[in-house]
Amino acid sequence: MEMNLVFRNLGDFLFQKKYVTERNTEQRRCFFLDAASYNNLGDQAISLAMEWFLRDILGKENVTVINECDVLKYIRSLKKQIRPGDVIVLSGGGNMGDLYPRYEALRRKIIRTFPDNRIIIFPQTMDYSNDGYGRNERKRAMCIYGRHPRILVCAREERSFGQMQKLFRKVILVPDIVFYLSGRIPCGDVQPRYDCGICIRDDRESALDEETKERLLQMCSGGGKTRLLTTMAAEGSICLDFDQRYREVSEKIREFAQCRCIITDRLHGMIFSVIAGVPCIAIDNRNHKVADVYHMCVELCRNVRLIAEWGPDGMTDLEQAVRGTEKPESCLTDTEALYRKLARRIKG
Repeated sequence: MEMNLVFRNLGDFLFQKKYVTERNTEQRRCFFLDAASYNNLGDQAISLAMEWFLRDILGKENVTVINECDVLKYIRSLKKQIRPGDVIVLSGGGNMGDLYPRYEALRRKIIRTFPDNRIIIFPQTMDYSNDGYGRNERKRAMCIYGRHPRILVCAREERSFGQMQKLFRKVILVPDIVFYLSGRIPCGDVQPRYDCGICIRDDRESALDEETKERLLQMCSGGGKTRLLTTMAAEGSICLDFDQRYREVSEKIREFAQCRCIITDRLHGMIFSVIAGVPCIAIDNRNHKVADVYHMCVELCRNVRLIAEWGPDGMTDLEQAVRGTEKPESCLTDTEALYRKLARRIKG
C-alpha cells in the first residue's frame, strides 16, 4: 500500500492529519464530501446511513468522508487527492432548492470543482419557490448541474423526481437513505415507558399554526404519560465521525422506541418511528415532503398513519388516530434491495 501524501501548504498538512488518505495508486475510491457537521439528527442519520451503505458496497478502506464544514477549508488538498477515476457522493436530504442556500451553494461549488469525476447526489427532495428568486435559482441549478457530464441526481419521492427530470440529464428514484438503517439499530430490548411521544417542527417548514403546536405541547405537560421528543442532538454534541454518529442516532431512535405511539410532522421523526417499530401519526409539512416520502415508501411505512392536511378538526382527528394505533408485527423489509440500483451506479 502506497501513501500518497502531498504537503505543500498548511492546509494540506491539516487535511492529512484529519483525513489521512492511504491508497494504492490504482485503487478507485469514493469520497463523501459534505457529511453533516451540525446537530440535526435527521441529517446526521443521513450521513450515517450513507457511510454505512458505502462501506457495505465498496469496503471501509475505499470510503473517505469529509464533513461539510471542512470542504472549503481543504478544497486545494481535495483537488490533489481526488483522481479522475474516483467517485464523489454528495448528501441526500431536503436542502436542494432555495430554502437552504448555504448547502446548495456548497454542492454547486463541488460540482464546478470536479468536472472529471462521477458525482452522485443521494436521495433529495427538491423545492424551489415560485417567486423571482426561486425561478432564478432553478435556472442557475439547471445550468451548473447541466454542464457536468457525469452527474447523477437521486430523487427520494415522485414529486421531486418529476421536477428533476425537467432540469437534469440523469435522474433516478431512490428512497430516503435513512431507511437503510432499518434492522441495523437494535430496539428489541427497549421497553415502552410513555403512551405517546410528540416531535414537532418549530421552523418555517411546519404547516401547523402556533395554537395547534401549543396544544400539542400541553399534552406533554400532564401526567408524565407523554414525552416531548426532538431530532436534535444535545447542545455541543456534534457528530463528526461514524462512531459518534452511530452513538447519537441510535440513542435517539431507541428514545423513540420508549413510546407506544409517535406524533410528528418531521420527516425523519416518521422514519425514526419506522426503524424503532413504533406506531406513528405523521402530519404533513408545508412542502409536502412527509407525505411524498410516505407515499414513496408506503410498504415500509405500515406503522404510519398519515394526516395529509391539517384542518379545523385536526385535533379531533389526531386523538382518534392515537386511540386507533396498533403496533404492527414488523415494518422491516430487505432494505438492501431498495438501494441495489443506486449501488450499481456507484460501483459501475
